[in-house]
Amino acid sequence: MRRTKLSSKVSISSSQKKLLTFIAVISFIFQALSMHLMYKTNHQEQIDNAKIYGESVASGIKLIVNSSLYITQSMENLYLHNRKPFLDEFDMYCTGLGKSTPSASEFFIAPCGIISHAWPEEIKDSTIGFNLIKDTELGEKSVQAISTREITVAGPNILKNGKTGFIIRNPIFTNGKFEAFSVVVLDWNKFVQQIISEVDTSASEYDFGVWKKNNRHTYTDEYGFIFTDCNADVSKDLSIKIPVPNDIWYLSVEPVSGWITWKDMIPETLVSLALTVLVILLFYIRMRDTAKKFYAFEHDKLTGVLNREGFFEEAKKILKNNPEKSYDVLLGDINNFKMLNSIYGTAVADKLLKYLAVEFKKLEPYGIIGRYGGDSFISLFPTSRRNSKDVFLENSKNIISNAPIKNFKINYGFYGNIDHTLPINTICDRVLFAAKSIKRNYEVHFANYNGPVSKIHMKEQLLESSFSDALAADEFKVWFQPKFSADEEKLVGAEALVRWIQKDGTVIPPVDFIPLFERNGLIVKLDEYVFTAVCSLIRRRQEEGKKIIPISINVSRASLHHSGLIQKYKEIIKSNSILPDYVPLELTETYESSNLKLKELTATLKQEGFKIHMDDFGTGLSSLSCLNLLPFDVIKLDKSLIDFIGNDGGDEILRHTIELAHFKKMNVVAEGVETEEQLDFLRKLHCDIIQGYYFSKPRPYDDFIQFIDDRL
Repeated sequence: MRRTKLSSKVSISSSQKKLLTFIAVISFIFQALSMHLMYKTNHQEQIDNAKIYGESVASGIKLIVNSSLYITQSMENLYLHNRKPFLDEFDMYCTGLGKSTPSASEFFIAPCGIISHAWPEEIKDSTIGFNLIKDTELGEKSVQAISTREITVAGPNILKNGKTGFIIRNPIFTNGKFEAFSVVVLDWNKFVQQIISEVDTSASEYDFGVWKKNNRHTYTDEYGFIFTDCNADVSKDLSIKIPVPNDIWYLSVEPVSGWITWKDMIPETLVSLALTVLVILLFYIRMRDTAKKFYAFEHDKLTGVLNREGFFEEAKKILKNNPEKSYDVLLGDINNFKMLNSIYGTAVADKLLKYLAVEFKKLEPYGIIGRYGGDSFISLFPTSRRNSKDVFLENSKNIISNAPIKNFKINYGFYGNIDHTLPINTICDRVLFAAKSIKRNYEVHFANYNGPVSKIHMKEQLLESSFSDALAADEFKVWFQPKFSADEEKLVGAEALVRWIQKDGTVIPPVDFIPLFERNGLIVKLDEYVFTAVCSLIRRRQEEGKKIIPISINVSRASLHHSGLIQKYKEIIKSNSILPDYVPLELTETYESSNLKLKELTATLKQEGFKIHMDDFGTGLSSLSCLNLLPFDVIKLDKSLIDFIGNDGGDEILRHTIELAHFKKMNVVAEGVETEEQLDFLRKLHCDIIQGYYFSKPRPYDDFIQFIDDRL
């Protein structure tokens, strides 16, 4: 088993390191895939955008070419059907046609292939009379147009005027016989400008290439628009076909900045990797901080050992991972630690706790240790022969002899060969019970749960588990012990007591369940149950017009410290329409009389009209100093003081106590009076009220009602 180290150094666990490594690997793989996907996405987006723009350019080219074809066909119709007016007004017609197609710079009519009419004016001298069929460079296109009887597009070529352009020839036939050409020349620069103007976007983002097979020349303009042959370096990513008469042009589009490559992704990749590393680093820091918080959550800040929750978790893991192995549990509880803390101070008490954390670990170095409570340590370890009572007691002597504080006691609770099927908190409760069972026995330091202690614990657990059902079934019965005036022996009050009588008639003595319920807090409900029963009794007598006597009720420490005590009791008083004077409250836990909260609580109870009695005066839990610190109305002398009557020392204590109480304007009740001699002595001391077997034992409800009816 791994040794427990009392160290403040905290790091992430090996499983967390593996998780972090796995996350890092997955993150980098994901990053690589993301970069690849980003590259593919960006590249495809670039192609898609270029294609959209390229389609716009291709549409512009088709539009211009088709417009030019339409012009040649219009010229053909005019030539065939209105030849004379058309030729006479050729310049006027061409001027109008040129406006519809800005890139159309020249128009010709060539009967039998020889130009007879030309536009504009400045080219007439150089072109009229020119034989298109016999032209050495472009004559083949004329012949092709005649032979195919289809429009041909030639170019781009160097024209007669030195400019670059396209020549569109439309052969005109009459009765199947070639008669003339209608020709339109598209100016290269105007052609490009018109294309750009037709496309509503910025041409500067892209380079274009328009090419066709077997083109003999390459032309470039200011827009980067190129006509080239198919062997030139054109884009392989994007090429758009543009059908034209007697040919096919190909439009290639490429971003000015070039297509995206992996090199272009390097900056984004580096940034992304940096962010990934940063995220992993932050995740590591978060895991480390979480580990620190988890460590702090599971460890005691003062001693560095596991706290109760941490001990539970570690113990669960050990027992789960070692189901066949035998384990023991040992708990060391410092007796009266609160008193030690008050005597020596917090600094010394803390030093003692830190010392014990280290020393307690030495008792079983191969186990785990935890601080189970404010004044107790617990350890789980494998069963071995060295885990004996004598070994623990011998080690305990050495621990105490070297401790910062001398003369204190450690109560050891031991549970050997624990049952793995039990919850760890149940196991710890058992060993704690064993330690607490010897708390008041200063001769015994070690209690083994495996012995008689377990039977006592089982009995208490049975009582505890039966409480709710017993309360609901009215198994708890309120009994009453009458109180009488010492001088006149008149009935002046009673004390409410509780008895547990089960359905089968079994009577459970108060000593068996009252201390248990005080420890586990169930006494709060039982106190309220008794208080409610007493208030109901007084209400019924009040409604019946019968005489009423005060019936005092014991308020336990747990109830006294319950935040809702005053409000709850006020509500019960109000619902029964009685005065709080009729239900005096008896307090025993007055050894905390210097406690500010207790002072405020008793003062508030007084303000609400309750009478406050100091119970069990003389037992050690109540003292003379309390009479000056808390606002009591009555003190109740414990039976242990009454039993000393006849002893000179005891008589004097009683005398001075009663005198002091009367001086403080308090009445005195003597509990446990059983003999006439005791009664006579208390009368001489002017004790006010007598309670005890001399007058009456505690009586059940019906008997008590009859008893008081006979005397009131």
